[in-house]
Amino acid sequence: MIPELTIINKLPPKLRKVRLGTVYQENMMSEAASKPFLGFGQMLLFATTTGILAGNLYYIQPLLGLLASEFGYKITDIGYLTTCTQIGYAIGILFLVPLGDVLNRRNLLTCVMGANVCGLLVAALAPNYAVFAEQQQIS
Repeated sequence: MIPELTIINKLPPKLRKVRLGTVYQENMMSEAASKPFLGFGQMLLFATTTGILAGNLYYIQPLLGLLASEFGYKITDIGYLTTCTQIGYAIGILFLVPLGDVLNRRNLLTCVMGANVCGLLVAALAPNYAVFAEQQQIS
């Protein structure tokens, strides 16, 4: 038997979660198998929320013709709004996701959602194309 394993087995259960090779992983897997991490309702809520947030990248596409007439631009120029949305998403992945490892995730999520709400309000009140396009990168 591995010496580290016999030492860990002699420890109280709470102290066994010390990481020594794969022992930590085995303990965590046995605990995870004994109780579900998320209930069905929570899983359904998270799946729905994820779908809606991912769809946020594409909600602008059916509105491109309406926006072109509203702002007085050609449809090909307005098509860049979809690109702005994708660029904003990529910037978020590059800079905001790593902050989740450093900052409190609840506070980070609150700030990101607050910025998204502010961006959507700016979009609703956007006086011109430039302001609207900039907002697309934010939200």
